[in-house]
Amino acid sequence: TFDPPCISQDAFWNFIVVTSQSEKSADQVCQALIIEKQANRLSIGEILTIVDPAPCIGSGGATLNALYCIAEHLSAASGLCTLSPDEALANRRILLLHVGSGSRPYLFDPLGRHVVMVPTGDGVDEVTKSENVSLVSERWAMLAVHCVRQMTWFCSASAATPDKDNIDASAEADASPAGVWVCGTDFYMRLSRPVSWGQLVSDSCPEVLTVAGLCSADEAMQHGVLALDSATGFVTQVVYRPSAESLVGLEIGCVPDDSSSKLLPRFARVSGPYYFPPSVAAAMVGLHTTAPLHGCIYDGIDSGAPPIYLSLVFDLLAAFCCPDSKDQASDEPNELLASASTTELAMRQSRGLGDLATLAALNAADSAARIDEANRQLKDRLGGFKNRLVLLSGAEFCYLANEPEAYFRLLLDFQSQTLSAWRFHCSYNVDCSVESAAMVAVSGLSEASAATERQQVLLKKLIQLPVDCYLSCVRVRLRDDEDGASASDGSRVYFGVARADQLMSPLIDNAQQAESEHRCSMLGQSVNNFCLRTGLKLAELFHDNDSKLPQCLWHCRLFPVTGASDEEKLEILAWLFNCPDGDGASQPDLAALWRRCRRLSMADIVANVDIDSELTHRRSVAQSALVRALSATLRHSSGTRSSGGVSGLRSLFGLAVAHGFDSPLLPALDSLALRLAAEGGGDGIARARSARVLAAIGLLLGTQAGSRGGLRSGPADNRRWSGALSDISAGQLSAGLSGMANLRAEWAGRPDLLMRAARHYERAAQLLVSGAVRASCLDDQLDAARSVSRPIRPAVPIGHGVTALCPARIDLSGGWSDTPPICWEFGGCVANIAVLVDGRKPIGCRVEAFEAWSITD
Repeated sequence: TFDPPCISQDAFWNFIVVTSQSEKSADQVCQALIIEKQANRLSIGEILTIVDPAPCIGSGGATLNALYCIAEHLSAASGLCTLSPDEALANRRILLLHVGSGSRPYLFDPLGRHVVMVPTGDGVDEVTKSENVSLVSERWAMLAVHCVRQMTWFCSASAATPDKDNIDASAEADASPAGVWVCGTDFYMRLSRPVSWGQLVSDSCPEVLTVAGLCSADEAMQHGVLALDSATGFVTQVVYRPSAESLVGLEIGCVPDDSSSKLLPRFARVSGPYYFPPSVAAAMVGLHTTAPLHGCIYDGIDSGAPPIYLSLVFDLLAAFCCPDSKDQASDEPNELLASASTTELAMRQSRGLGDLATLAALNAADSAARIDEANRQLKDRLGGFKNRLVLLSGAEFCYLANEPEAYFRLLLDFQSQTLSAWRFHCSYNVDCSVESAAMVAVSGLSEASAATERQQVLLKKLIQLPVDCYLSCVRVRLRDDEDGASASDGSRVYFGVARADQLMSPLIDNAQQAESEHRCSMLGQSVNNFCLRTGLKLAELFHDNDSKLPQCLWHCRLFPVTGASDEEKLEILAWLFNCPDGDGASQPDLAALWRRCRRLSMADIVANVDIDSELTHRRSVAQSALVRALSATLRHSSGTRSSGGVSGLRSLFGLAVAHGFDSPLLPALDSLALRLAAEGGGDGIARARSARVLAAIGLLLGTQAGSRGGLRSGPADNRRWSGALSDISAGQLSAGLSGMANLRAEWAGRPDLLMRAARHYERAAQLLVSGAVRASCLDDQLDAARSVSRPIRPAVPIGHGVTALCPARIDLSGGWSDTPPICWEFGGCVANIAVLVDGRKPIGCRVEAFEAWSITD
């Protein structure tokens, strides 16, 4: 448990449970969720991590083990001496995240699928100069965090957009009731809409809910479909990778074909997430004493039971399937549902790089018999509950397969806009060019725009990639071939693929084709053309590989290892990719250089990635990007909410404090304020910009103090700060800002002092605004005196008066410019409504002219 126990009934998720075979993978997800929670972007109570008790228990086994652990944890927290799942799981909303197996590597993020940065929100029509940092921070997220955001929105029945933070649990109208939601982190999902859960869930008749989206016949044959009883809406079968013939009769609906007048069938795709009511979850916890099911729960393994593999879909969910109401009930076991061992074995083998421990367990002599017995026990114990299908017609799902096509589809096809939305999150060096449909992820910070944590590669030379190519870079930790010593620090490998390449697709039988087959490709080129163009031979590509490994691009040792300052080897990449500005046939020296280099295959890269170095690098890039984005926002924005001024900084500072990036922000803001003051020479514009920066510093200090610092508003006339504030008021901005920075450093030790310092920074901002307003008024008066002629109106006659009327006003949002600190957080922009009472303006005043002064009652 990373988060301190704080079982909150106010949080939307009372518990989030992260399961994984690897403790390090679970830690990564847990830390990311804690940051989201501390930044008030997710409504979470307690976060638990549970490492699988054995390496080959599967997603179904991990689910049973996690349910047992959470029931045990809650029983102990309630002061009970024995396990009480019914009481423990009642009235609690739990989200169970499966991180998955660490033995299934992912090329496009060697740290794992769960940490892949994915697009989470809609793009913008045009990137403005202000570069709204709040959009930058919200539109990309770790896949596991994105799953939690989507599930929170989906289950809350909120009308807000799914990628906005701070879904208020108190505002739930028809949210998902208590129970356990189970979701994986190896696929990208964008759920279409929240659901009216009150119409689906009944305490008197608890049912399992399976959420699925519609898919085409091709996708159905690659993934799997759910067979539905149209009369009742219950799931009758889970069909894994059906053939075209077996799809007949399984269609849910039809959609018109754009190119013809035909109707195309649509099927319910196996995807998830899945909902288990408290009573069903309690029944699943009760399986911990049932053999052989107890072999996937730590309690059973500690009691000596051998591990058993269970699939969440093909074992657990299959147990809840009921026969079609049109067919007669039969005591004969369903052959499809009873063949989980064969199905899972075939699925693992088709993925190529599956879990070897799982394959060994499934191939064991007694494995099939034990899994068949487990399925019978599941059907006997859980068969009384039914599985209802919740079909989402507009949902999007993308499994993160080790295929370039899947990754391109994730980044491009799932964006509401085109490639411009992707480029908004990249920072190109001045010599880096990208063609129309190519992607380049870079980590070097350029002067053109602010970088983000999406960036991966540092490029210093001209690299012009062809269309539909992907280039990335990772840091690797290698050992010398001769003495086994560690390689020097800073070893990196640049590698890439083309969209048409096939590496090791887990969904296509010919995923790892031999090099002799014409369908295999190397960096978007056929193998024969690649060898003819480069002059390389097949024996050179695979000469030191294990002869038992398939000869495919995944195992091809193609990419050279570079050092921290060894950028000239990037020319080899241009040569391998057949870039437009390079011709390998005319550069035999590149082939010779390639032969002299130490080279790695994609499998080697994934196996030797330096995880600690990669995480440090990403953190450094994100921190630098944050500072640059903040500076750009404060420098160029006008301070209004629409242009991304100080209005977007509250969320940004919350993330910075949660990430631990707040320390470099304060000196960066000091430097920016001094630079703006020096550039403006003390005029009104310089004062206004400096005031914006000082208000941002106050906001950051208040965020650092948090709830422990006291109230945000308060006095700001401490004698120790009077000298610096006097300099600010007198226009000596440099001296005043430096003095305030020194005093702030002395007050940085306690939350209450931080909050008091924040108030003084707001006071300084008010002084600058006051000076800017006075300067502006003086300029206006001078201009008016020079160029404006005002008509002379006759005085109001004695005994007559003037009446002015106005409607009543309701302020909906924002804050007036005379009400700090809200005026800085919302840019002084107020949205209000004018109201008439009985068709009349209810507010007014009247002025009359009298001959002499008088006081009236």
